[in-house]
Parts: sequence; structure tokens; C-alpha cells
Amino acid sequence: MDGSSPVIDAHVHAGRYGDHFPRAFAEQMMGKTDTPAPEAIDQPIDRLLAEMDAAGVQHAVLLAFDAHRTSGARVPNELVGGIVAEHPDRFTGFASVDPLDPGGLAAFQRAVDEYGLRGLKLAPSYLGIAPDDPAIDPLYALAAERGLPVLAHVGYTPSQSADPRHFAPHPMAAVAERFPEGRFVMAHLGAPWTAHSIALMAQHPNLWADLSIFSWYQPPAIVADALRLAKARGVLPRVMWGSDAPFGPMGASLQRLRDVVAAGMGGEDSLLDTEELASLEGGAAHRLLDLGAARVSGGRDARSDL
Repeated sequence: MDGSSPVIDAHVHAGRYGDHFPRAFAEQMMGKTDTPAPEAIDQPIDRLLAEMDAAGVQHAVLLAFDAHRTSGARVPNELVGGIVAEHPDRFTGFASVDPLDPGGLAAFQRAVDEYGLRGLKLAPSYLGIAPDDPAIDPLYALAAERGLPVLAHVGYTPSQSADPRHFAPHPMAAVAERFPEGRFVMAHLGAPWTAHSIALMAQHPNLWADLSIFSWYQPPAIVADALRLAKARGVLPRVMWGSDAPFGPMGASLQRLRDVVAAGMGGEDSLLDTEELASLEGGAAHRLLDLGAARVSGGRDARSDL
């Protein structure tokens, strides 16, 4: 990628094993990955920064996570806010709250106003609710009012506490319609409902998607087909690469995406051109997050020590 264009990982999890992710949750989530030990869910910040540097990733969207009510898993907004404050050039932080928590709206507002977080991460299926449940509307409304993107988990998850009735991305259409001024990111391209997610994006210009997990674990031909469809439907500028670290390897995930694209370059049916790949690798996320050049670092030497 051109050195003037930052590589941005649009989907990275903060959190520590034991402190934020209980053993049962970690076993379920990591058991389906290439690093199945539950302890592999642990994400110390120095290791994450080293992984970013090794992968050539200048910036990442760092996520809080709240599924405590059903699984005991919670990565606090305060933790993510503290990391972002230490490394503002490397991370943009997203808050997370339980929409059914009576204090959830106030917690989201506090995360934005006091901790400097710039988006909202929701895990509806983990919490047993649909993405278009009216209980979430106050959060969607506040995010739209503040101009903050919302990243919603849609698609499969191995968490046994999640409700599979709410895996599919279809309800995001109603959310997009109710809040046309909002911006909503469908995580994992809604896999396995990727074609439907792309169709939803074509119908609703305020729907975005990331490729986290999908572009790493699915066969290259499946990934290429999804990218080709996104391009054909005119939604590729709203698709972002993400690793879902620690559930997917950052550097290998990025290289795999590049390999898939490189294999499809050339000829009349070329998969993507270099500008489209640059958009996937960071340009789209840069636009979504409205990142100024000063907010994106070129490497670890620009950060302060912990």
C-alpha cells in the first residue's frame, strides 16, 4: 500500500483473560480459532502494539465489549479510554454497553464525553436481542446525534450464550431506515449471510461492513466472490478490512487479503485495483472515522511508553 495511505484495522478487541473474559467464554471463542487455548484471548497492549508494528498497521479501532449479563464478559469503556489516551495516534476507541441496562445510555454518553471514545460497539445476539430491538433506539439516536458510527455484531459467533435467532444481518435494514443520519457497520460482513449484507448495503447508503474473521477463515474463492459482488453492487467503498484480533491474526489476515486480491488482478475480470485495495486496507475506515492525518501514526516510535 502507498506510504501516504494509513493501514487501519477496523476491528480489534481490548481485554485481558480472567479480568475481562471469563474462562468459559474464552474457551468457546478461542476454541474455533487457530490459537485455541483460552489464554490466547489475552490482549496486553504492548503485545498488540508490537503486532500492529509487525503488520504495518498504523491505526486500529479498539473495542470495549459488554456481554456481561449473559456471559460474564465485559471489557470496560474506562479501559479502552485509558489506552486511547496513552496512544491517541494508534487507536480510536469504541464504547460498549448493554442496551437493556437502565444505565446504558448514560454510560455511553460518559464514555464519549469523559473517556474520548468515538463510536459504539454492540453485541445484540450475545445479549439475546435483535439489532433492531426498540430498546437499542436511544443508543442509536445518541450515536447519530453525535455523528458516531455504530459497529454491530451480526453473523455467527461460537459463544454458547449468544442467541442464534439474532445472528442474521437482516434487521439492520430497519435500523438504517429509522436512523438515516446514522452510520452502522455490520461486523464480519454478516457471515455467512454475506450476499444479503451486501444487498442491504446497496439499499441503504448508511450501512457499512468490515471483513473481520470472514476474510481470514473463509476460503479465498469465497472472499474473492464477496469482494467482487461488493464492487459490482457499488458498496466496496464502505467495506473495511479488520482482523478481529485476538480472534484472528492481524498480520496474516492482512497478507491473506492482499494475496486474494493479487490473485484476482489483471485481465478484464480483475478483482480490485490498487486504489480499491487501499480503501479496504484503511481508506474506508479513515473516511468513516473522519481521522485527520495527525491522528494516524506511522509507527511505534511516535507513541509514549506505558
